[in-house]
Amino acid sequence: MNENKVPLQEQQQKKLAEMGSYLCQLRTQQSKSIGEIATCTRINARFLRAIEQGKLDQLPEAVYVQGFIKHFADALGLDGDEFAKAFPTGVTVQRSTLSWGNSWIPQLRPFHLYLFYIGLVIGSVSGG
Repeated sequence: MNENKVPLQEQQQKKLAEMGSYLCQLRTQQSKSIGEIATCTRINARFLRAIEQGKLDQLPEAVYVQGFIKHFADALGLDGDEFAKAFPTGVTVQRSTLSWGNSWIPQLRPFHLYLFYIGLVIGSVSGG
């Protein structure tokens, strides 16, 4: 299990360094400060600095980092969704198409509850 994590972590580190450097360069070209980006994205400035510097060890789980990258890129005028997809999270998204019209989902309808509700209604109507 650790064997799979080491290469993923290395991939994440390398990709974060590339992406962070690019975001830093773009932010500098646009004359925006980390504080402005932090205010715009509502991401803590220390996380934004860690992204720019490629410091994976100062960031939370990869899924959150990907979200931070997305919002950071959006704030700089990039397509954040597309940009952030390049950061490997190790999470695979499975999409399943359910055909609700063709599937039958059993519903719990305990008979004793119906009897209880009927008894409750009769009791409250009769005042008993």
